[in-house]
Amino acid sequence: MSYYNAYGLVYKYPWLEGGREMFDPIVESESAEPLVDYYNRLFSDYFSIYPELYQKLLDVFIFALDKKESGIVLTDDKLNIILFYTVKTLLTAFDNRILDNHVANLLSKLYHKRLLQENPQDLVIISKKMGLPCHFDRKGKDFGGVIHHFWVEIHQYVPIAALLRDSNYQLINRMVQNGKVFLIKDHMARLLQEVARREIIPDHQGISGELLTLLKKINPISAIINEIAIIIEEKKYSQSPYEKTNVYENMVYVLYPPCIKFILNKATNGVNLTHSERLHIAFFYANTNHTVEETVDVFRTLPDFDEKIARYNIEFSRGIGGKGKKYSVYSCAKLKSIKLCKATDKEYGDPICAEGVYRKGHGDTKVPIKNPKDFVFWKNVEIQRKLQNIPKK
Repeated sequence: MSYYNAYGLVYKYPWLEGGREMFDPIVESESAEPLVDYYNRLFSDYFSIYPELYQKLLDVFIFALDKKESGIVLTDDKLNIILFYTVKTLLTAFDNRILDNHVANLLSKLYHKRLLQENPQDLVIISKKMGLPCHFDRKGKDFGGVIHHFWVEIHQYVPIAALLRDSNYQLINRMVQNGKVFLIKDHMARLLQEVARREIIPDHQGISGELLTLLKKINPISAIINEIAIIIEEKKYSQSPYEKTNVYENMVYVLYPPCIKFILNKATNGVNLTHSERLHIAFFYANTNHTVEETVDVFRTLPDFDEKIARYNIEFSRGIGGKGKKYSVYSCAKLKSIKLCKATDKEYGDPICAEGVYRKGHGDTKVPIKNPKDFVFWKNVEIQRKLQNIPKK
């Protein structure tokens, strides 16, 4: 096929043109064979030709839910195409948005590493095929002492950069000249990683139930589905991993303020956090007896997670290294100003945040809390009063 012979890229990046057809070559007008029989034959052939496929499929789901980043090796042959589209098919069938994000984040990080290894010329070709065409300038542009060799048209850059929710990719922090956004290779690969991540996540057009029923009739896939279902059941804790005993020494999820619950829910679902959200969670954890490891684990599910960078920034926020300054928890006033206050949110809101609390010396007037640490204290007081049936005043 010309798209492979010309560039040799579709085996490495299966979502490119032609990849789907290589995985599933059925042509409806030529096939009178029942669909179940066709896919039984197709997958029987795949599992026979590639005996490692079964374990690779399981590993993708196991590693994704365990938040591991290493241990899966992507090939650059047809097995990679089969793995990619089988995973996507299974995600469609399970119709689980949390699972979607975990798996997409894992695989897209692996493709990010692969993209970083490409030479500039191939990266330009790949970017065009992925719908985010970049250009390579051998001379480049100097920005902050770093030469930026790649550039993207501003109107094509903005929609993808906005998905990253990272201030580093905002136009104000980029070199922009004559409608061109200049980038280093790592930034270009990160943008393409986000495109790849969205290729992995299914559209979910209401076919999950029918698809799951069909797949369960396909012998090689039925066993995989059963094992993945067991894995999901075993990993249910991953949907709310912060409901663990850790007031601050033994904090449980119910004691977290609404703003923190909101951010943790996003992170748990593998949704990228804004810069302010990352800082808020880091500062809050640093001031509530959470360890560095616990804080790193919050970020581990994010699409752009880099353990070395995350650990450095988390330690820096705690005064470890640098100038030795430990940062305080954001105040409620600050959270309101950056629109992170969730006091009245339908899902996460709490009267303690929205209405304040009764304090000695203030009579029947409630006094607003000043920061999320106040919430933890007063929420604990509220719970203890309920347990002991003690009046609020």
